[in-house]
Amino acid sequence: LVLFQDAMPPDPRGGDIGVRAASFRKQPGGLAYQILVMRENVTDNTFKGKVELDIDGTYSNGRRDRVKSDPMPLNLSRYDHAQGVMPLPDNYNARTVTIRVLDAQDKQVAIRIYNVRG
Repeated sequence: LVLFQDAMPPDPRGGDIGVRAASFRKQPGGLAYQILVMRENVTDNTFKGKVELDIDGTYSNGRRDRVKSDPMPLNLSRYDHAQGVMPLPDNYNARTVTIRVLDAQDKQVAIRIYNVRG
């Protein structure tokens, strides 16, 4: 597990909990995602929180908008990942995704912004 953790680039913002890697791919009607959240320090306490995605983009008519995901539960001992497809509105072109990790009291503990490719 240490080798795995060392192989993943750290979250540039530092901190105990961070988004270590993510990828996003456009597909018809949605945005496919893979997210890896890791914890730096080993403790016996499981971090209980959630992950939220804010997708910024434009519609085909040029109007800008932000689409928010439903919160995804996060129970983090050392690492956790999420993958799936988030539905997007018709004619919406996703440009960037802001990943927010929140604790049980909705306090932000990590954030990372990625560009959407494809």
